[in-house]
Amino acid sequence: MNANIVVGDIVSLAKEGHFDVLIHGAHCFNYMGHGVADSIAKAFPLSFDADMATAKGDKGKMGTYSYAVCESDAGHPLVVINGYTQYNYGVPHYQSKAGFDYTSFDGLCQRIHKRLGGRGLRFGYPLIGGDRGNAEHRKVLAIMERHFAAENRTLVLYNEPGRKKKYAVSDFDFLLNEQT
Repeated sequence: MNANIVVGDIVSLAKEGHFDVLIHGAHCFNYMGHGVADSIAKAFPLSFDADMATAKGDKGKMGTYSYAVCESDAGHPLVVINGYTQYNYGVPHYQSKAGFDYTSFDGLCQRIHKRLGGRGLRFGYPLIGGDRGNAEHRKVLAIMERHFAAENRTLVLYNEPGRKKKYAVSDFDFLLNEQT
């Protein structure tokens, strides 16, 4: 098994050099102002620039990604991937419960693995679509497992200050149990 699950701040871990590739979910409207996307945009502005270089509101971005090659504080290269997993964002999106697109996410993972898989890279990712995308954790993680089973990867759970829901590694024992 090459999967790890930790509670922490994915941006801090990426800056410290724990990953070679950081994957996060994005929507198609070129706005990285909330959640982990906001933290990533601030820490790695080239990832924000890569998102801004795509067409705003383009449904054709679903299942694709933009990326930037950044640098960790330790001087190691870090590929930051903005994966387009949902079309819209904002309160109406959250209330609709229909934001995350599993088919697009599957295509996204396939594209990323085809390009970067099998190279011994360390992949880090948050609960993609897990908070603001209304995605079901089991479905998302099953798709990640299907495409990245042989890769060194880390799911980083972040307990955002002020949020009522707090995650623990034990909440995701099902992932570890399914892989062994």
